[in-house]
Amino acid sequence: MSPLVRIMRDRIRPADLDRVLNLLTNRELIIAPADTVYGAFGKAFDAEVANRLNRLKGDRREPYAALFANFEQLEGTIGELDLRRRRIAKTLLPGPVTLILPHFNRLPAEFRQGSECIGVRVSSDALIPEICSRLNAPLWGSSANRSGGVDPVDFLSIDKRVLEEAALALDAGPTLFHQASTIVDLSAMPFKIKRPGPWQARIEQTLKKALMPVKILVLCSGNICRSPLAAALLQNLIGDAHKTGIEIASAGLDAVPGETASFMMVQIGYEWGIDLTAHRARMAASEIYKSVDLILAAAVTHRERIIKIDPKAVDKVRLLGEKIGVDSIPDPYERGEEAYRASAELIRQAVEAWAEWLKPARL
Repeated sequence: MSPLVRIMRDRIRPADLDRVLNLLTNRELIIAPADTVYGAFGKAFDAEVANRLNRLKGDRREPYAALFANFEQLEGTIGELDLRRRRIAKTLLPGPVTLILPHFNRLPAEFRQGSECIGVRVSSDALIPEICSRLNAPLWGSSANRSGGVDPVDFLSIDKRVLEEAALALDAGPTLFHQASTIVDLSAMPFKIKRPGPWQARIEQTLKKALMPVKILVLCSGNICRSPLAAALLQNLIGDAHKTGIEIASAGLDAVPGETASFMMVQIGYEWGIDLTAHRARMAASEIYKSVDLILAAAVTHRERIIKIDPKAVDKVRLLGEKIGVDSIPDPYERGEEAYRASAELIRQAVEAWAEWLKPARL
């Protein structure tokens, strides 16, 4: 049987934590409680660790779930989530939930075991997130049982054969939720609960809200040159808002409400099959920032001003040109046709890149 350490549910002694980190760094497995059940854990995305987990489980045919310290570590490892899946993840994590996500080719095939998806978790107990944070890496985790066995919700119910495969076992008494996590399949729409468990009503409500329209705001100064063209182009590339569930709008930090789009941008839009004649400028306000999922700012100064007005918007403000390596789309206002066409071409390239990134968020 592996060495046993008794701990408080939300607290582990520094010396014991150092021991855990040393074992995990050296590709060993530990037994420890998550918020749902006791699990076998090892450093994720390592072939030797995968082999150890396979021996412990006995007959494993699915990829292991990855547990993270927080949402930031999750995205830093598997890649940025699209807006619709991000809504769900930010609502349900941390919590007693496993989210099944498409891997988007970020993970080596050897760790996917034929699956096109990855299961991710952020435990609502402090222990596993602290270990992931200190290790600066996610953990693979699976219930501390042989495949098909009973999920252990307290230390005494763990199979002794499983304990023998681990280098260390942590006993913190009964788990917080006393049952396995709810598995939510976000690999494709419609999103659905794959395995019932804790928080089921909350999860069902979250999945319903996730189907509400994704709202994107394109922002510039006067809302008569850059942002109206960018918003119209992006909506055209994404498709009809009623069919795709993605609504694109524009506004200006210094807009004169009701002003029409600049003549040159109307002309360029016409050449590209975009009608801007009905556009009317509107002033950006903090209420607008709160109601949208993503803000695409035409310039760095716009981004800074938005965050100053509403610091809570920092996580949703991005630069329109970032996906083509441009910090700011130059303002062509009253600078002649050449400046307008140069700005419009950058806008076209930028929105094409954003349209590609937004594909997974479409209904």
